[in-house]
Amino acid sequence: EAETAGRLEEAARLYSAGSKDHPDYVELHHRLGQIHYDKRDYDRAIAELESVQAAPEVQELVFKQYAIVYTNLGKAYYAKGAEVFRANRNDAVQHFAKAVKALDRARENTRFFPNERHDEAVHDTYYYRALAYHNLYDATRREALATTVEFAWHEYLDQFPSTLRGKPEYEQLRESAEKMAKQVQGK
Repeated sequence: EAETAGRLEEAARLYSAGSKDHPDYVELHHRLGQIHYDKRDYDRAIAELESVQAAPEVQELVFKQYAIVYTNLGKAYYAKGAEVFRANRNDAVQHFAKAVKALDRARENTRFFPNERHDEAVHDTYYYRALAYHNLYDATRREALATTVEFAWHEYLDQFPSTLRGKPEYEQLRESAEKMAKQVQGK
């Protein structure tokens, strides 16, 4: 109720109270990680999402709906990498690499994403994966990554959910992806 009403601090406090023994630990801390991500507190978002990802039932995908945790963790790693890029390129590279790893795991399991907002989650998985690879390439200038980046952008464009076509915010991302794919292709 607190989260729905926009009382995020109260919601975060309540979600934090759930111990590892709590039957809804995974759900509580997944939502807590999302709150931190939305507040742009990427360090805390990563910590929460890593703790969720480390739960055996999530790691082994016993509860298949938690495959989405890997997308959210990848997005948080990507955001942290982008945040520190100018100040510390080496840290940014580490975050981008972790984003790719988490998003690769999500990509392997998109069929398990929850039905509500499934297409948005698939979109985010492929989009942030391509973006993380692109930034990893920009930060390292390793030519070996150029083909991988180009492939990741084309895969994103191929996997773009048809239900998102015509929605301005997604069409704008798709257009920028087309430009970035051409940019890498031209190098």
